[in-house]
Amino acid sequence: MPSASATLCCRLEAAFALVTLLAATASAQVSVVAQQVDGSSVSGQLVQLTAKQAFLRIRDNVEPTGGTNILRLLVSPETVGDASEKDSRATPETSATPWLLTSTGDWLRVRPLMIDDESIVARWSHLANQPPLTIPLEVCRGALFELSSDPYRQGIEFLSLFDNDRSSDRLVLQNGDRITGEFAGLDDGKLQIETLLGMTTVSPENVHSIAFNPELISTPALPVAHVRVLLRDGSLLRLKTALSNGGVLLGETLADASISLPLEHIAEVWFFDDNRVPVSSLPLTNAELTPYLSVRREPQLDRNILGGPLRVRGIPAASGIGTTSGLTITFALDARFQTLLGRVALDDAAGAAGSVAFEIVADGRRLWSSGVVTVESGPVKLPRLDVSQISQLALKVDFADRGSVRDIANWCDLVLLK
Repeated sequence: MPSASATLCCRLEAAFALVTLLAATASAQVSVVAQQVDGSSVSGQLVQLTAKQAFLRIRDNVEPTGGTNILRLLVSPETVGDASEKDSRATPETSATPWLLTSTGDWLRVRPLMIDDESIVARWSHLANQPPLTIPLEVCRGALFELSSDPYRQGIEFLSLFDNDRSSDRLVLQNGDRITGEFAGLDDGKLQIETLLGMTTVSPENVHSIAFNPELISTPALPVAHVRVLLRDGSLLRLKTALSNGGVLLGETLADASISLPLEHIAEVWFFDDNRVPVSSLPLTNAELTPYLSVRREPQLDRNILGGPLRVRGIPAASGIGTTSGLTITFALDARFQTLLGRVALDDAAGAAGSVAFEIVADGRRLWSSGVVTVESGPVKLPRLDVSQISQLALKVDFADRGSVRDIANWCDLVLLK
Protein backbone atom coordinates (compact mmCIF):
# COMPACT_ATOMS: atom_id res chain seq x y z
CA MET A 1 0.00 0.00 0.00
CA PRO A 2 1.45 3.42 -0.90
CA SER A 3 2.49 5.72 1.94
CA ALA A 4 0.52 8.85 2.84
CA SER A 5 3.27 11.07 1.44
CA ALA A 6 3.36 9.09 -1.84
CA THR A 7 -0.44 9.34 -2.13
CA LEU A 8 -0.25 13.09 -1.50
CA CYS A 9 2.41 13.55 -4.17
CA CYS A 10 0.32 11.58 -6.67
CA ARG A 11 -2.71 13.71 -5.94
CA LEU A 12 -0.76 16.92 -6.33
CA GLU A 13 1.00 15.74 -9.49
CA ALA A 14 -2.39 14.95 -11.01
CA ALA A 15 -3.75 18.35 -10.03
CA PHE A 16 -0.55 19.94 -11.29
CA ALA A 17 -1.14 18.47 -14.75
CA LEU A 18 -4.39 20.41 -14.86
CA VAL A 19 -2.86 23.62 -13.59
CA THR A 20 -0.16 23.54 -16.28
CA LEU A 21 -2.85 24.55 -18.74
CA LEU A 22 -2.75 27.97 -17.14
CA ALA A 23 0.86 28.40 -18.20
CA ALA A 24 -0.19 28.97 -21.78
CA THR A 25 -2.04 32.12 -20.72
CA ALA A 26 0.81 33.50 -18.62
CA SER A 27 2.74 36.24 -20.42
CA ALA A 28 6.03 35.18 -18.84
CA GLN A 29 7.45 33.25 -15.94
CA VAL A 30 8.37 35.37 -12.95
CA SER A 31 11.96 35.95 -11.95
CA VAL A 32 13.29 34.19 -8.87
CA VAL A 33 16.46 33.88 -6.86
CA ALA A 34 17.05 30.33 -5.65
CA GLN A 35 19.13 30.48 -2.49
CA GLN A 36 21.06 27.26 -2.05
CA VAL A 37 21.93 25.50 1.20
CA ASP A 38 25.64 26.06 0.48
CA GLY A 39 25.14 29.85 0.49
CA SER A 40 25.21 30.37 -3.27
CA SER A 41 22.32 31.78 -5.32
CA VAL A 42 20.98 31.13 -8.81
CA SER A 43 18.83 33.71 -10.61
CA GLY A 44 16.45 33.06 -13.47
CA GLN A 45 12.83 32.65 -14.48
CA LEU A 46 10.95 29.82 -12.81
CA VAL A 47 9.70 27.43 -15.47
CA GLN A 48 8.62 24.54 -13.27
CA LEU A 49 8.76 23.44 -9.64
CA THR A 50 8.21 19.77 -8.84
CA ALA A 51 8.54 17.82 -5.61
CA LYS A 52 12.19 17.06 -6.44
CA GLN A 53 13.51 19.80 -8.72
CA ALA A 54 13.19 23.41 -9.80
CA PHE A 55 13.72 24.33 -13.44
CA LEU A 56 14.99 27.86 -14.10
CA ARG A 57 15.39 29.65 -17.41
CA ILE A 58 18.85 31.18 -17.21
CA ARG A 59 19.49 33.32 -20.27
CA ASP A 60 18.24 31.02 -23.06
CA ASN A 61 18.66 27.69 -21.30
CA VAL A 62 16.34 25.81 -18.96
CA GLU A 63 18.46 24.29 -16.20
CA PRO A 64 17.40 21.94 -13.38
CA THR A 65 18.28 22.64 -9.76
CA GLY A 66 17.96 19.85 -7.24
CA GLY A 67 15.08 20.64 -4.88
CA THR A 68 16.98 19.42 -1.84
CA ASN A 69 19.69 21.99 -2.58
CA ILE A 70 17.28 24.94 -2.38
CA LEU A 71 16.57 26.60 0.94
CA ARG A 72 14.49 29.51 -0.30
CA LEU A 73 13.00 30.97 -3.46
CA LEU A 74 12.71 34.76 -3.54
CA VAL A 75 10.04 35.61 -6.08
CA SER A 76 9.59 38.83 -8.01
CA PRO A 77 7.64 39.84 -11.14
CA GLU A 78 10.70 41.90 -12.00
CA THR A 79 14.35 40.94 -12.00
CA VAL A 80 15.44 40.47 -8.39
CA GLY A 81 18.68 42.12 -7.38
CA ASP A 82 20.61 41.30 -4.21
CA ALA A 83 18.81 38.33 -2.67
CA SER A 84 19.55 39.63 0.82
CA GLU A 85 17.80 42.96 0.24
CA LYS A 86 14.05 42.91 0.93
CA ASP A 87 13.38 46.46 2.14
CA SER A 88 11.69 47.39 -1.15
CA ARG A 89 9.16 44.60 -0.66
CA ALA A 90 7.33 45.86 2.42
CA THR A 91 3.83 44.43 2.79
CA PRO A 92 0.57 46.35 3.33
CA GLU A 93 -0.08 47.64 6.84
CA THR A 94 -1.15 44.85 9.19
CA SER A 95 -4.20 46.82 10.32
CA ALA A 96 -5.53 47.38 6.79
CA THR A 97 -7.55 44.15 6.45
CA PRO A 98 -9.02 41.30 8.54
CA TRP A 99 -6.90 38.29 9.51
CA LEU A 100 -7.75 34.62 10.00
CA LEU A 101 -5.39 32.48 12.12
CA THR A 102 -5.28 28.69 12.15
CA SER A 103 -3.87 26.07 14.49
CA THR A 104 -1.58 24.93 11.66
CA GLY A 105 0.35 28.21 11.85
CA ASP A 106 -1.28 29.96 8.89
CA TRP A 107 -1.76 33.74 9.01
CA LEU A 108 -4.26 34.66 6.30
CA ARG A 109 -5.34 38.12 5.15
CA VAL A 110 -8.87 37.13 4.25
CA ARG A 111 -12.39 38.31 4.97
CA PRO A 112 -14.83 35.54 6.05
CA LEU A 113 -17.86 35.32 3.77
CA MET A 114 -19.62 32.28 5.21
CA ILE A 115 -19.11 30.10 8.28
CA ASP A 116 -20.98 26.88 9.04
CA ASP A 117 -20.26 23.94 11.34
CA GLU A 118 -17.64 22.51 8.95
CA SER A 119 -15.71 25.28 7.27
CA ILE A 120 -15.01 28.94 6.72
CA VAL A 121 -15.25 30.37 3.22
CA ALA A 122 -13.19 33.54 2.92
CA ARG A 123 -12.00 35.90 0.21
CA TRP A 124 -8.41 37.09 -0.10
CA SER A 125 -8.24 40.78 0.75
CA HIS A 126 -5.42 41.57 -1.71
CA LEU A 127 -6.12 38.98 -4.40
CA ALA A 128 -9.32 40.25 -5.93
CA ASN A 129 -9.34 37.81 -8.87
CA GLN A 130 -8.76 34.70 -6.77
CA PRO A 131 -11.65 32.35 -5.91
CA PRO A 132 -12.69 32.15 -2.25
CA LEU A 133 -10.62 29.98 0.07
CA THR A 134 -12.24 27.17 2.10
CA ILE A 135 -10.66 26.37 5.47
CA PRO A 136 -11.82 23.54 7.75
CA LEU A 137 -13.42 25.10 10.84
CA GLU A 138 -11.71 22.62 13.17
CA VAL A 139 -8.29 24.25 12.56
CA CYS A 140 -9.44 27.88 12.84
CA ARG A 141 -8.36 29.71 15.99
CA GLY A 142 -10.27 32.84 15.13
CA ALA A 143 -10.46 36.00 13.09
CA LEU A 144 -9.63 39.64 13.71
CA PHE A 145 -11.94 41.92 11.76
CA GLU A 146 -10.26 45.14 12.85
CA LEU A 147 -6.80 45.80 14.28
CA SER A 148 -5.21 48.71 16.03
CA SER A 149 -2.80 50.73 13.89
CA ASP A 150 -0.23 50.44 16.71
CA PRO A 151 2.02 47.38 16.09
CA TYR A 152 2.51 47.00 19.85
CA ARG A 153 -1.23 46.75 20.44
CA GLN A 154 -1.63 44.44 17.44
CA GLY A 155 0.47 41.77 19.11
CA ILE A 156 -1.80 41.76 22.14
CA GLU A 157 -4.87 41.50 19.90
CA PHE A 158 -3.42 38.57 17.97
CA LEU A 159 -2.46 36.85 21.22
CA SER A 160 -6.08 36.99 22.38
CA LEU A 161 -6.89 34.32 19.77
CA PHE A 162 -4.48 31.96 21.54
CA ASP A 163 -6.28 32.26 24.89
CA ASN A 164 -6.93 28.67 25.92
CA ASP A 165 -8.66 29.46 29.23
CA ARG A 166 -12.09 29.12 27.66
CA SER A 167 -14.58 26.38 26.91
CA SER A 168 -16.78 28.40 24.55
CA ASP A 169 -16.68 30.60 21.46
CA ARG A 170 -16.24 34.33 22.01
CA LEU A 171 -17.18 37.46 20.09
CA VAL A 172 -15.52 40.74 21.04
CA LEU A 173 -17.43 43.77 19.79
CA GLN A 174 -15.97 47.07 18.66
CA ASN A 175 -17.20 48.72 21.87
CA GLY A 176 -15.34 46.15 24.00
CA ASP A 177 -18.36 44.05 24.97
CA ARG A 178 -17.88 40.27 24.92
CA ILE A 179 -20.42 37.63 23.96
CA THR A 180 -19.67 33.98 24.82
CA GLY A 181 -21.55 30.89 23.79
CA GLU A 182 -21.71 28.49 20.85
CA PHE A 183 -21.02 30.08 17.49
CA ALA A 184 -23.86 29.29 15.08
CA GLY A 185 -22.40 30.66 11.87
CA LEU A 186 -22.04 33.53 9.43
CA ASP A 187 -24.66 33.70 6.70
CA ASP A 188 -26.42 36.49 4.81
CA GLY A 189 -23.91 38.95 6.26
CA LYS A 190 -24.82 38.23 9.90
CA LEU A 191 -22.92 36.50 12.71
CA GLN A 192 -24.95 34.34 15.08
CA ILE A 193 -23.97 32.96 18.47
CA GLU A 194 -26.12 30.91 20.86
CA THR A 195 -25.83 32.27 24.42
CA LEU A 196 -27.50 31.40 27.73
CA LEU A 197 -30.06 34.07 26.86
CA GLY A 198 -30.79 32.70 23.40
CA MET A 199 -29.59 33.41 19.87
CA THR A 200 -27.75 36.69 19.34
CA THR A 201 -27.23 38.17 15.87
CA VAL A 202 -24.46 40.70 15.19
CA SER A 203 -23.34 42.54 12.05
CA PRO A 204 -19.66 41.86 11.19
CA GLU A 205 -18.91 45.59 11.06
CA ASN A 206 -19.65 45.71 14.80
CA VAL A 207 -17.30 42.80 15.62
CA HIS A 208 -13.67 43.22 16.55
CA SER A 209 -12.77 39.51 16.73
CA ILE A 210 -14.02 35.93 16.86
CA ALA A 211 -12.16 33.36 18.98
CA PHE A 212 -13.29 29.77 18.62
CA ASN A 213 -13.58 27.29 21.47
CA PRO A 214 -10.02 25.98 22.00
CA GLU A 215 -11.36 22.64 23.23
CA LEU A 216 -12.77 21.95 19.76
CA ILE A 217 -9.71 23.02 17.77
CA SER A 218 -7.65 20.31 16.10
CA THR A 219 -3.92 20.86 15.59
CA PRO A 220 -2.38 18.66 12.88
CA ALA A 221 1.25 17.76 13.49
CA LEU A 222 3.78 19.81 11.54
CA PRO A 223 5.56 17.40 9.21
CA VAL A 224 9.33 17.60 9.13
CA ALA A 225 9.19 17.99 5.34
CA HIS A 226 7.02 21.02 4.59
CA VAL A 227 6.97 24.29 2.68
CA ARG A 228 6.35 27.77 4.07
CA VAL A 229 4.95 30.32 1.63
CA LEU A 230 5.02 34.02 2.42
CA LEU A 231 2.69 36.14 0.31
CA ARG A 232 3.31 39.76 -0.63
CA ASP A 233 0.39 40.84 1.53
CA GLY A 234 2.05 39.28 4.62
CA SER A 235 -0.02 36.08 4.68
CA LEU A 236 1.88 32.95 5.70
CA LEU A 237 0.95 29.43 4.65
CA ARG A 238 2.41 26.08 5.67
CA LEU A 239 2.02 23.45 2.96
CA LYS A 240 2.77 19.75 2.77
CA THR A 241 4.38 20.32 -0.61
CA ALA A 242 4.37 22.88 -3.41
CA LEU A 243 4.36 22.64 -7.21
CA SER A 244 4.44 25.32 -9.88
CA ASN A 245 4.27 25.72 -13.63
CA GLY A 246 5.97 29.11 -13.50
CA GLY A 247 2.65 30.95 -13.28
CA VAL A 248 0.74 29.31 -10.42
CA LEU A 249 1.82 27.74 -7.13
CA LEU A 250 -0.23 24.68 -6.19
CA GLY A 251 -0.16 23.00 -2.81
CA GLU A 252 -2.07 21.38 0.03
CA THR A 253 -2.35 22.85 3.51
CA LEU A 254 -1.67 20.88 6.68
CA ALA A 255 -5.46 20.66 7.04
CA ASP A 256 -5.74 18.92 3.63
CA ALA A 257 -7.20 21.92 1.82
CA SER A 258 -6.02 22.47 -1.77
CA ILE A 259 -4.72 25.89 -2.66
CA SER A 260 -3.45 27.62 -5.80
CA LEU A 261 -1.97 31.11 -5.97
CA PRO A 262 -0.53 33.27 -8.77
CA LEU A 263 3.23 33.21 -8.39
CA GLU A 264 3.56 36.97 -8.75
CA HIS A 265 1.65 37.38 -5.47
CA ILE A 266 4.19 35.25 -3.59
CA ALA A 267 7.24 36.79 -1.92
CA GLU A 268 9.16 33.77 -0.59
CA VAL A 269 8.99 29.98 -0.59
CA TRP A 270 11.00 28.11 2.07
CA PHE A 271 11.72 24.38 1.88
CA PHE A 272 12.24 22.33 5.05
CA ASP A 273 13.01 18.68 5.72
CA ASP A 274 15.40 16.57 7.82
CA ASN A 275 18.35 18.51 6.40
CA ARG A 276 16.81 22.01 6.49
CA VAL A 277 15.21 22.64 9.88
CA PRO A 278 13.73 25.90 11.25
CA VAL A 279 14.90 26.35 14.84
CA SER A 280 11.37 27.34 15.82
CA SER A 281 10.20 23.78 15.05
CA LEU A 282 12.58 22.28 17.65
CA PRO A 283 11.39 21.70 21.21
CA LEU A 284 12.66 24.19 23.79
CA THR A 285 14.75 22.53 26.48
CA ASN A 286 14.90 25.60 28.70
CA ALA A 287 13.79 29.23 28.87
CA GLU A 288 15.34 31.43 31.55
CA LEU A 289 14.20 35.02 32.09
CA THR A 290 15.86 37.66 34.21
CA PRO A 291 13.33 40.50 34.00
CA TYR A 292 14.48 44.11 34.25
CA LEU A 293 11.29 44.94 36.14
CA SER A 294 8.49 42.59 37.16
CA VAL A 295 7.09 41.91 33.66
CA ARG A 296 7.54 38.29 32.62
CA ARG A 297 7.03 37.06 29.07
CA GLU A 298 7.43 33.64 27.52
CA PRO A 299 9.27 33.14 24.20
CA GLN A 300 6.95 32.86 21.22
CA LEU A 301 7.62 30.47 18.33
CA ASP A 302 6.98 32.00 14.89
CA ARG A 303 5.50 35.10 16.57
CA ASN A 304 6.95 38.15 18.28
CA ILE A 305 7.06 38.25 22.07
CA LEU A 306 3.68 40.03 22.16
CA GLY A 307 1.97 37.40 20.01
CA GLY A 308 1.88 39.23 16.68
CA PRO A 309 3.65 38.38 13.41
CA LEU A 310 7.44 38.64 13.24
CA ARG A 311 7.91 41.81 11.21
CA VAL A 312 11.00 43.95 10.63
CA ARG A 313 10.82 47.20 8.66
CA GLY A 314 7.53 46.12 7.17
CA ILE A 315 8.83 42.71 6.08
CA PRO A 316 7.39 39.59 7.79
CA ALA A 317 9.49 36.49 8.49
CA ALA A 318 8.46 32.97 7.53
CA SER A 319 9.84 31.55 10.77
CA GLY A 320 11.60 32.68 13.90
CA ILE A 321 11.38 33.22 17.64
CA GLY A 322 10.10 36.25 19.53
CA THR A 323 12.00 37.09 22.71
CA THR A 324 12.88 40.05 24.92
CA SER A 325 15.91 41.26 26.85
CA GLY A 326 16.95 39.12 29.78
CA LEU A 327 15.65 35.97 28.10
CA THR A 328 17.82 32.96 27.23
CA ILE A 329 16.32 29.98 25.41
CA THR A 330 18.07 26.68 24.87
CA PHE A 331 17.72 23.95 22.25
CA ALA A 332 19.29 20.47 22.13
CA LEU A 333 21.17 19.98 18.85
CA ASP A 334 22.95 16.78 19.87
CA ALA A 335 25.63 17.35 17.20
CA ARG A 336 23.07 16.68 14.44
CA PHE A 337 23.69 19.82 12.37
CA GLN A 338 26.52 21.58 10.56
CA THR A 339 25.43 25.18 9.94
CA LEU A 340 23.21 27.85 11.50
CA LEU A 341 21.77 30.71 9.41
CA GLY A 342 19.49 33.64 10.23
CA ARG A 343 19.23 37.29 11.20
CA VAL A 344 18.31 39.28 14.30
CA ALA A 345 16.45 42.54 14.76
CA LEU A 346 14.00 44.49 16.85
CA ASP A 347 10.42 43.96 15.79
CA ASP A 348 8.39 46.78 14.27
CA ALA A 349 6.30 46.69 17.46
CA ALA A 350 9.30 48.17 19.29
CA GLY A 351 8.53 51.51 17.64
CA ALA A 352 11.39 53.99 17.97
CA ALA A 353 12.53 52.52 21.28
CA GLY A 354 14.27 49.30 22.22
CA SER A 355 17.94 48.35 22.37
CA VAL A 356 19.31 44.85 22.88
CA ALA A 357 22.37 42.70 22.28
CA PHE A 358 21.98 39.22 20.80
CA GLU A 359 24.36 36.41 21.67
CA ILE A 360 24.62 32.76 20.63
CA VAL A 361 26.25 30.39 23.10
CA ALA A 362 27.24 26.88 22.04
CA ASP A 363 28.01 24.36 24.78
CA GLY A 364 28.83 27.17 27.18
CA ARG A 365 31.10 29.20 24.88
CA ARG A 366 30.19 32.33 22.94
CA LEU A 367 29.76 31.52 19.27
CA TRP A 368 28.55 34.91 18.01
CA SER A 369 27.35 38.28 19.31
CA SER A 370 25.65 41.16 17.53
CA GLY A 371 26.67 44.19 19.53
CA VAL A 372 23.94 46.69 20.34
CA VAL A 373 20.94 46.44 17.99
CA THR A 374 18.32 49.18 17.76
CA VAL A 375 15.42 49.95 15.44
CA GLU A 376 17.61 52.54 13.76
CA SER A 377 20.51 50.13 13.21
CA GLY A 378 18.22 47.61 11.54
CA PRO A 379 18.54 43.84 11.19
CA VAL A 380 21.88 42.05 11.54
CA LYS A 381 22.59 39.00 9.39
CA LEU A 382 24.31 36.06 11.03
CA PRO A 383 27.39 34.66 9.32
CA ARG A 384 27.25 30.97 8.41
CA LEU A 385 27.94 29.59 11.87
CA ASP A 386 29.56 26.19 12.32
CA VAL A 387 27.50 24.22 14.85
CA SER A 388 28.92 20.79 14.14
CA GLN A 389 29.70 18.90 17.34
CA ILE A 390 27.41 21.29 19.28
CA SER A 391 25.11 19.63 21.81
CA GLN A 392 23.35 22.63 23.41
CA LEU A 393 22.58 25.90 21.62
CA ALA A 394 21.53 28.91 23.72
CA LEU A 395 20.01 32.06 22.20
CA LYS A 396 20.48 34.98 24.56
CA VAL A 397 19.18 38.56 24.45
CA ASP A 398 20.86 41.05 26.80
CA PHE A 399 19.80 44.49 28.01
CA ALA A 400 21.52 47.38 26.28
CA ASP A 401 20.97 51.14 26.57
CA ARG A 402 17.37 51.61 27.79
CA GLY A 403 16.61 48.88 30.26
CA SER A 404 13.88 46.66 28.83
CA VAL A 405 11.72 49.41 27.29
CA ARG A 406 10.19 48.05 24.07
CA ASP A 407 12.80 45.31 23.83
CA ILE A 408 10.76 43.24 21.37
CA ALA A 409 13.54 41.15 19.87
CA ASN A 410 13.29 38.73 16.96
CA TRP A 411 15.42 35.79 15.88
CA CYS A 412 14.27 35.71 12.24
CA ASP A 413 14.57 32.92 9.64
CA LEU A 414 16.79 30.91 11.98
CA VAL A 415 17.57 27.66 10.12
CA LEU A 416 19.81 24.67 10.88
CA LEU A 417 21.41 22.74 8.01
CA LYS A 418 22.92 19.25 8.06
